[in-house]
Amino acid sequence: SLRPNTVEANVDSFFKWYDVSDDGCLDYQELKESFESVIYLLGKKADPKTAEQMASEVFAMLSLKDDSKITKEQFIKG
Repeated sequence: SLRPNTVEANVDSFFKWYDVSDDGCLDYQELKESFESVIYLLGKKADPKTAEQMASEVFAMLSLKDDSKITKEQFIKG
C-alpha cells in the first residue's frame, strides 16, 4: 500500500536507501554518501568536499561528533 507523503514517510524512505549498516541510524559516512548521491542525481558538478562539508554541517548543527550517529527523530527535528 502507498504511504502518505509525510515528512516521516520521506525520512523512512531516505533511511532505507542510505542506512547501509541497517541499524536505524545514519553515521557520518552514510550521511556523506547520501549527499554525494543527491549531488550526482541533480547533475551537479561539485567539489568532492561539498558532500563532506554538508555532512559536517549537519553533525555540527545537531551537536554531534563525527563518530556519532543520527536517528530518524534527530533528522526530522534537525
